[in-house]
Amino acid sequence: MSYRIRPDSPVRKNVRRLARRELDRSLAALADPGELGLEETVHDVRKRCKKVRGVLRLARPGLGREYSRANAGVRDAARELSGLRDAHATLATFDELVAATRGDAADGGALARVRRGLAARAGAAGDADAQRALARAAERLAEVRRRVPRWSPDDDVAVLLGGLEANYARARRAFHASLDDPADEALHEWRKRVKYGWHHAKLMHPVAPSALGPMAKRLKDLSDGLGDDHDLAVLRALIVAAPRDFGGAASKEAVALIDGARGDLQDRCLRLGARIYAEPAPAFRKRLGGYWAAWQTLGRERPAGEIGDLASEPADRPPHAADLLSAAAR
Repeated sequence: MSYRIRPDSPVRKNVRRLARRELDRSLAALADPGELGLEETVHDVRKRCKKVRGVLRLARPGLGREYSRANAGVRDAARELSGLRDAHATLATFDELVAATRGDAADGGALARVRRGLAARAGAAGDADAQRALARAAERLAEVRRRVPRWSPDDDVAVLLGGLEANYARARRAFHASLDDPADEALHEWRKRVKYGWHHAKLMHPVAPSALGPMAKRLKDLSDGLGDDHDLAVLRALIVAAPRDFGGAASKEAVALIDGARGDLQDRCLRLGARIYAEPAPAFRKRLGGYWAAWQTLGRERPAGEIGDLASEPADRPPHAADLLSAAAR
């Protein structure tokens, strides 16, 4: 995968390479939205914006004022596209909710009336509005891209470890805030920090795949759960604010389904979060620093296990006896 730090490359070079890749691909998609289609283009660009912001947060201790400028530019570009995303996202969220909780029993009836209201809303955005939003997003991202050569963090792993620790600490605080009071704002703040943590685990993966691979998977699970909870919160607020647009009395059934699903999702996320964020932030930094030191001292990880398993490992097969004897004879 390209969205990964190369431990044998300078920090500055890594940061610029990773940002350029995501920005360039975002700008290419915005220049030709017909290739992927509007909905997929918006999804792809917003996803890449989050990856750029993940890189920025990882390198934040070394970027100085450039961090604020770049982060604001990428954030605002994603916001330009949020209106195009939200209408379709609420419809998709509703369909996923119904499929998970009611299945085929939801065909027709009250929930069908709610869906018709959501579908009408999703189709309301005009092409001219969409093109203006894409153009504004491209303008903001192009400005960030032009300034990437000015990003000059020190070539010191302390920069990355500082970014890792800061985001982990904020995610841990947001978890505890959500545990005490799972209000929408607290959960949304936690979700953002979890997503950056997931990006960081992916970025640092080559340093310790056996540890950071599972960490990334758990953070992805947590991010997905909190993301779905957020989308359900947005869907609920939309229906409650204008119930007549979504079948009137029929909207109550949808709200009941939403509340039940959110309760389950939040419980699952809090239980997982208690495991992921059990470690204090300084200890987390020390552990990740130890992984980096191990890579620098010993090189990359190699598969380990029983000799029979290792002999069949294509990426790290041990030498055959005939090869060893031939080398000895020379």
